[in-house]
Amino acid sequence: MQQKVGSDIEAAAVQAYLVERTSQLPESRNAAFQQRFDDQQRNCFPGWNPDPYPIRSYQLFDVVLDGRFRGLFNDQGFIRRTSYLVPDEHMLTLEVDPAQLVKAPDDITVIIGCNVAYDNYFHWITQALPAIDFGLTRQGQDRRIALALPPLTAWQEESLLLLGYAGMRRIVINDKSKQYAFGCVEYSELLRGEGTFRQSTTMAQTFARLRSAIEFLPQPGRKLYVARTDTASRRMRNEAALIEAVRKLGFEVVVPGGYSLSEQINLFRGASMVVGAHGAGLTNIVFCEPGTIVYELVPEHYPNACFCNLAHICDLRYWSDRFASEGEGPPGVRDWEADTALVMQRIAEIEAIQAELYAEASAQTISAMDFLRGKPGLVPDLMAPEPIAEADAAAGRWRRLWRRLFGRSAG
Repeated sequence: MQQKVGSDIEAAAVQAYLVERTSQLPESRNAAFQQRFDDQQRNCFPGWNPDPYPIRSYQLFDVVLDGRFRGLFNDQGFIRRTSYLVPDEHMLTLEVDPAQLVKAPDDITVIIGCNVAYDNYFHWITQALPAIDFGLTRQGQDRRIALALPPLTAWQEESLLLLGYAGMRRIVINDKSKQYAFGCVEYSELLRGEGTFRQSTTMAQTFARLRSAIEFLPQPGRKLYVARTDTASRRMRNEAALIEAVRKLGFEVVVPGGYSLSEQINLFRGASMVVGAHGAGLTNIVFCEPGTIVYELVPEHYPNACFCNLAHICDLRYWSDRFASEGEGPPGVRDWEADTALVMQRIAEIEAIQAELYAEASAQTISAMDFLRGKPGLVPDLMAPEPIAEADAAAGRWRRLWRRLFGRSAG
């Protein structure tokens, strides 16, 4: 039997929607922070500033979703560019099996809300949720909508609750041996990771909605070390020694998987600095406030820039060091070691830079409203000073400030 060549998603779609054209600044927004470091050579991703790229979502009629690999098929075979982490060449060897089909109602539009890696914290937060968020809020939806999702964990259900989607109708993809037939679907390129290494405003908006969905319980100045002691892949062989060292510097050691999603959001919103090795736990930097410092420890055999990109999307200050690694096995699982002395030296340098940045910010004039919000800086005079005693002058400035903000007497 001759293998079908399939079709490309652009040819198969009846409609394409521009999710966004990702942005690019004239210079990396992190450049001013990076330039303060003495040793520029160890930084893994200097000048990170990816090219603009159009991310799209597609509407397709009469397609089948594979329960195992989550790619889409039509009567021509696999629809190229609808799978993630599974090569198109492999997907083209598969076929629709009529005996395994589960048919959904024809009167709904089904938003594909998962990819093959949906159960990983990083892929769910940065790919599945933004795709779901865009699909459900896209202007012009004119049919009944349902989400195509596998059975979810408690933290995944919590994420949908925080975004307001807990009660949304679902088509449950609960059998990997089955295939699911839909009359109308929408598939977002966000599920393919098209925003993972680009400056996606759509992703940032979803992160901001999650961050603002819970009551913030601030603990300013918190320093977090994100440990990987709960994983069997890419283990840092000397992490116990590093944990002991950072604790002495006042870091709180956290294993994010031991917290609910709301607890993780609150934990990272209150951080002034986050340090950790490359791993899914660092996904939580998307909940940090702008300006938070992120220091990532990257094994040389696994130079993945996804967290660098997230830091840029969320307007964080980012630095990374790469560490030589020895051993065998695939890069995604190979063990490695960090240089504890170098990490301690780098943290000291980062804290010195952090102090410089705060001193510089404190010397800058800011708006009166920012001052009332607690931001560092000097409030500019709203009116020319009057030739009166210093104490009276200060009181007068406060009265003028109050009148300017609220239009009435300060008492």
